[in-house]
Amino acid sequence: MIAKLFNKRLPILVGAEAERFFIENFRLQGFQGDSGLEAWVKRKDDNDPTRQILKKSGHLRQGIKKEVTPNNIRVVVTGVATKYADTHNFGETIKIQVTAKMKSWAWALWYQTFDSKYRAMAMQPEGKVMTIKMPQRKFIGNSKQLDKRLQAIAEREVDKINKS
Repeated sequence: MIAKLFNKRLPILVGAEAERFFIENFRLQGFQGDSGLEAWVKRKDDNDPTRQILKKSGHLRQGIKKEVTPNNIRVVVTGVATKYADTHNFGETIKIQVTAKMKSWAWALWYQTFDSKYRAMAMQPEGKVMTIKMPQRKFIGNSKQLDKRLQAIAEREVDKINKS
């Protein structure tokens, strides 16, 4: 009975709880770390203050999946979100070379919005390297809060066996 719990049922329960925990971080707009909720850095350019951070397409949140094998439980980011998950989770400095297409896009936005930042982007010389600092917005990783939840699940399941 206990072998069945630890080999089949518990890994699925633990994986599902970890997956829920990391997805919950998007609703909370921060990471539930060791010292409580660590709120995400707000956007510098916030044209829509009602829009939540890291929620525009939902790919990052929807890409969080559990992988349960007999010897391992992992929660990973899958799909299109894998290419930018690390950038958001750890923060990164990105260097981008200005292209004609980027300048065209910036001019189009300038004519739509007359926002000076788009004009400034459009005026950059083609070939110039721009540096963008992406702040860390951790949504997945080790957490004492998650450890407590997982321990409670394990204890509850063992108690069920002891009572039967």
